[in-house]
Amino acid sequence: MTRVYDWIGISRSVSRLIEELMGKWKTRLEIWNGKDKVTSRWIQILCGFLQGDSYSPVGFCISEIPVCILLQHSRGYRMGGPGNCLVSRTHSLFVDDLKVYQESHLALETVNDTIVQASHDTGACYGISKCSEIIFKNGKMVRGEGLQVLEERMKTMDPDENKSYKFLGIKQADGIRTKAVYKRVMEEVSKRIELLTKTELNDANLIKAINTKVIPAATYVMNVCKFTIAELKELDQIVKKELRRKYMLGRQASDERLYLKRERGGRGLKSMRDAYKETRLRVACYMATSTNKWIRAAWRREQNKEENAIIVESMLTMNEVGVQLRFEDDSIRLDDEVMALEEEYKATWKKVKMSLQKATETKRIEIYKTKVQQSQFYSEQEEECHTWLKQNLHGRKTSSIMMMLEQMVETKSWKVSRGLTQDKRCRVCHERDETIEHIIAGCKVLANSEYLSRHNRALMIMAVNWAKDYELVDQEMIWYKERWERGMVLENDRGKLIWDFEFNLRKTTTARRPDIILEDKKKKKIWICDMAYPQ
Repeated sequence: MTRVYDWIGISRSVSRLIEELMGKWKTRLEIWNGKDKVTSRWIQILCGFLQGDSYSPVGFCISEIPVCILLQHSRGYRMGGPGNCLVSRTHSLFVDDLKVYQESHLALETVNDTIVQASHDTGACYGISKCSEIIFKNGKMVRGEGLQVLEERMKTMDPDENKSYKFLGIKQADGIRTKAVYKRVMEEVSKRIELLTKTELNDANLIKAINTKVIPAATYVMNVCKFTIAELKELDQIVKKELRRKYMLGRQASDERLYLKRERGGRGLKSMRDAYKETRLRVACYMATSTNKWIRAAWRREQNKEENAIIVESMLTMNEVGVQLRFEDDSIRLDDEVMALEEEYKATWKKVKMSLQKATETKRIEIYKTKVQQSQFYSEQEEECHTWLKQNLHGRKTSSIMMMLEQMVETKSWKVSRGLTQDKRCRVCHERDETIEHIIAGCKVLANSEYLSRHNRALMIMAVNWAKDYELVDQEMIWYKERWERGMVLENDRGKLIWDFEFNLRKTTTARRPDIILEDKKKKKIWICDMAYPQ
């Protein structure tokens, strides 16, 4: 390692420091037998990198620099159309994943000998058991003989056995195995969403966790894999099915409200289809603005395609939401704005992304408002009415409130609208139509029971806090555990509280039973309070 550092030109003092620190690497092994744990003595690391040390991945990548430089001097595989193969690709490397490209088997053998020798010189270990050879002739995968590495022979991919290799977590052979990748994504999404719904996160944090832990499991492969609309819907269904199973999403809940931002009255979940569109559009913008010679060659190939090109896919994505996007030879045209390809990728993508998200949200609201029954309350509300969605509510409570706001609770009126029954009279009072509004605030039978209890629960919050301030009750009292009887009185030398007391006045005086009376004896003030509970 020190020889590699000296050859690269790293300061000798830095090399000595790293060498000294690496000499102090040690670890211990732990073995669990039921509840008993056995710990070994400290074990000195004599060779290789200590996994878990922050320097290890950096040092490993530095040790591979000589190998990469030698590979760059090979012929590689030339990219481009007939007579226009001006760009060659020798290898792809990510930490310890190395893929080498050559135009012939003989060239591959020569490069392989170079890698083995360079790895030996830098002290690296060549894991032959994890390597394989794949050969293409005239665009088709054929069986090879396997490369000879020292005294072993590398295994070769056989097209008849339908085998594949994995590079950067994606299965490949004669192209990317999209079906196999999709199956793995489904399993990973199912596992992650199931683990998250077992937590006790509130609704806002749960949705944020899904957006940052579940959705990226799919968006990672979307950079290189093309999924169908049906497959994206299936991934969305996995997430929604698990939320419904935990009663965090109603069966009749609208997708528009689920995917809208919380500031706009939704729950803020990101759909797989939206994530796919953003990912593919981001890749197109990156390729269009990149100056990398290999990416430029791939972009020219995309420009020459007539179908299934990422350019066509990106333009259709923007057209769906009413935004015009065009990739031209020297610029990207977004509606009336022209962005030069020399402009930085991040700035270009930020403008395109904001335009896509804004147009998608506007279209989603327009579609939602066409659902007359579900959007009735939403259309009458202002943005200030959606602040409750940012409160510390569990997903089940949020789902229940959403179902009531969308009038998707299975009342008799709901069943009549779907032809499931003909009688829509309230099953409690038998006088009016059984709707959400009627059940919540309009049923006479429920007025002296459920409505009164709801009113008293809300008033109890203020009453208990006031009583604590005047030391009328214990400071540890919890308001929702209290059940005060009518006419109850709490009193000391500082204050007095009278709960739901009816005064003996003339019968013609109807306002003789205030909800609560508060008295401050030192200030000689009395507050007579009557609360109207908002329905």
